[in-house]
Amino acid sequence: MRHARPSRPDGYVRRRPEDTALHQVLRAYWLAFLEWAEEAGGLPKFVVREFEAYLECGLLERGLVHLRWAQCGEDLVVAFSCKRRGFCPSCVARRMSDAAPRRRRVSRSASASVGVLSPLATTRLDWL
Repeated sequence: MRHARPSRPDGYVRRRPEDTALHQVLRAYWLAFLEWAEEAGGLPKFVVREFEAYLECGLLERGLVHLRWAQCGEDLVVAFSCKRRGFCPSCVARRMSDAAPRRRRVSRSASASVGVLSPLATTRLDWL
């Protein structure tokens, strides 16, 4: 497994999905599994799209942007991501992280709905 050097002052280290066990197993067996699934009736198209997008997510050979700051000369290579919400662990985590502040605001403003749900749970337990 290759380790990235944390040479950036902000601590950014490029994600390397190709080094994870999940990616390696899927890359090794995906085509054989897909062939087997086709013989058994096939997978839904959205499932195939999710898995294939995951296998390309974060790989430099599938697309990247090279950034260079003129003032300091620092450069950064960032691989494109799939931005899917179903299977890719990195993209799902990013989406959850982006949505967390909105959920906190909603949960504070919706505290009355929790009070509405609580008596139902108590009534349900008394019934049992």
